[in-house]
Amino acid sequence: MNLVRPFAMASVCIALGACSNGASEHPKEPAAQPTIAESPAMPHDRTVPASLLEKVLEDAEKRTGALRAQLELISTEKITWNDGALGCPQPNQMYTQALVPGYRIRVRTADQTLEYHAAETGRFVLCTPQALENPDVR
Repeated sequence: MNLVRPFAMASVCIALGACSNGASEHPKEPAAQPTIAESPAMPHDRTVPASLLEKVLEDAEKRTGALRAQLELISTEKITWNDGALGCPQPNQMYTQALVPGYRIRVRTADQTLEYHAAETGRFVLCTPQALENPDVR
């Protein structure tokens, strides 16, 4: 009978530990950087939909005034963003708090590089220091 009590107590402690939600193990704020789904050494992820690339290039043309032939697609990467902000949060905005599969797309003109963050759904944002400071840049 004396041996049963320590085993019963150990079982209860193990069970309680397994039922905890582990909240103390998770950071209070999401990480600032997204996780990379593919090797960063691969300059172009061929899974970016052509329709999304077309929309991004159209936006880059409008923003820069450059002709399509003057735009250079310098990299595309498959990314899993930490939330609906797509790695480019704006002040006073609310975003879904779920992982969002998507892409990082970099386009260069003669004098600047534009970085676009996109979701697999096709939604994208221009993510530059200026865009982070001025929500009207979008």
